[in-house]
Amino acid sequence: MVFFGDDYGMQSGMFVLPRMWRALVKPRLARLIGAIKGQAGVRFMLHSCGAIAPILGDLVEIGVDVLNPVQPSAQGMEPAAVKWQFGSRLVLHGAIDQQGVLPHGTPAVVAREVRQRIRDLAPSGGYILAVSPNIRADVPSENILALYDTAREAE
Repeated sequence: MVFFGDDYGMQSGMFVLPRMWRALVKPRLARLIGAIKGQAGVRFMLHSCGAIAPILGDLVEIGVDVLNPVQPSAQGMEPAAVKWQFGSRLVLHGAIDQQGVLPHGTPAVVAREVRQRIRDLAPSGGYILAVSPNIRADVPSENILALYDTAREAE
């Protein structure tokens, strides 16, 4: 797996209009992915936070295999909808809310979120349970344990 990080979105939308992204970023990213995959039999994982739903089809088209993260609090990035539309062509990584649920929820709320994400995203494969995008310092340790314990129970 080759992991490449960039950010094309914020909470409420993309940093640039999708048509500008398609004109300026997409061709270069497509060449990068093509060159990497042409040299080795690897999967390509892209990190981009935010509301990037308008370009998810473009990312699949140019060879992105894994999206990191699915950020549930970002506009248009509702995990079940992303899975329904792209789940057969894109592995989804994340979807556990690190902005609201992990730092501010109770362990029971965290467990409920983990179970919901597994129900929505794991069927037919193509889901890597993870925090979107990482666990920050403000997350209580009991919530981290609730995340991992609930995930283990689902195995």
